[in-house]
Amino acid sequence: MNIIIENRSKIRDIVKEYYSTSKVFKKYGIDFYCGGNKTLEEVSIFNKISLEQLKNELTDQIIQANPVDNSNFKHWSTGFLTDFIIRVHHNYIKSNVAVITEHIDKSVKKCKKDYQRFITIKTLFEEIADELLSHLTKEEEELFPYIKELSFAVENKLALNRLEFGIIKNPVRVMEFEHENTTNILKQIRKTSQDFSIDNLACDEGKKVYRKLIEFEENMQQHVHLENNILFPKVIELEKILNEDSK
Repeated sequence: MNIIIENRSKIRDIVKEYYSTSKVFKKYGIDFYCGGNKTLEEVSIFNKISLEQLKNELTDQIIQANPVDNSNFKHWSTGFLTDFIIRVHHNYIKSNVAVITEHIDKSVKKCKKDYQRFITIKTLFEEIADELLSHLTKEEEELFPYIKELSFAVENKLALNRLEFGIIKNPVRVMEFEHENTTNILKQIRKTSQDFSIDNLACDEGKKVYRKLIEFEENMQQHVHLENNILFPKVIELEKILNEDSK
């Protein structure tokens, strides 16, 4: 296996090529989904990690990973990607927001020692829930259908009627902004929970909350990575091709 990881490699590109490396970046709290434009050298300096150590850990992770963990999402078509995102990530959010909210509400009542902590988590998660459900609707009802139309038009060399939002970059910027906001709130939740330190909790209901939030965070990280670093760059490029063909 020919693995090339350079000092100037952008972390989003490393994860695009080998998704299993996301485990290493998560270990060090490195944001590869919204902050993936930084180079490996930059994140090693910022996080005070030896660059060689980081490169070695990434290489080891790639070699040891199950092939499924290195699913090469970048080779998927835009249509397949949007369907996968809805099926795996959007449906997960819709199914779990109410469940997590219920567990948090129970923790506020039952975890007396950590009452204030769970009140803060409750407020933050409610903000995420409201924003995310609106976000998913915009993607599923407006952006994703247009992406499929755009892909079909390019493949078949057809003209495409422009929608109200003009060029594709406009709604993409909005989605990326919302992703960043959600990611920042999740980071606040992680900080409030002391990195989801289950062992520090005496309350069983609180432990359930932390386990569900860890799962939720992991799902969101892949979700945002697939859109910000793979799907959106693909559709921006497709629109360029369509514009060139129409000249």
